[in-house]
Amino acid sequence: MNLYINPLLPDITLTFLDWTEVKKIISIPKWDDFESLPEMITQEIKNGEIEEIWVILWPGLFTRMRIVTLTLGSLLFSKKIIIKGVHFFDIISGWIPLIQANTDEYRALLKNEDIIIKKNELPDGIYAGYGDKNDFTDEKVFVEYKENWWKISTIFQRLSPLTEISPIYIKSPHITWSKKNMFLSSKKTKK
Repeated sequence: MNLYINPLLPDITLTFLDWTEVKKIISIPKWDDFESLPEMITQEIKNGEIEEIWVILWPGLFTRMRIVTLTLGSLLFSKKIIIKGVHFFDIISGWIPLIQANTDEYRALLKNEDIIIKKNELPDGIYAGYGDKNDFTDEKVFVEYKENWWKISTIFQRLSPLTEISPIYIKSPHITWSKKNMFLSSKKTKK
């Protein structure tokens, strides 16, 4: 059985697949419950149920992607399990892939360029992914992404296993001061 992780949904979703047949789905709905993710996955590996872990690694929300990548990175080295990751935009074909970055912006693949764009600047077209359907009017059409298990299975079967895992966030985190700068700043004020 394979474990498919989609951290882009409102809940982090763990789907257990026997290639294209869904056997079990676990949703982690609350931020407080995300800390149980490593334990949940480790238990399934111990049970001998998981052959491979398939995950959407890019792009995602900062905290979710950090939790997922740290968990899987640890498992990659400690449990020697096969992990395969894919960019969300590579799963969508036939339409313009996008994901909502915040209330005013989207991350989209336009003309083969992965960009952040204001919602009112999106060109006409058919978009697929995660967003707010109310942002799409007139000549802009939005199709909410739904998992196609046959397609997902086909994509992941062709991928090579990952040797390291690092996230790509929807938008860069807003970290304005490094710890080093905060330390130096506090020393100056104490003098």
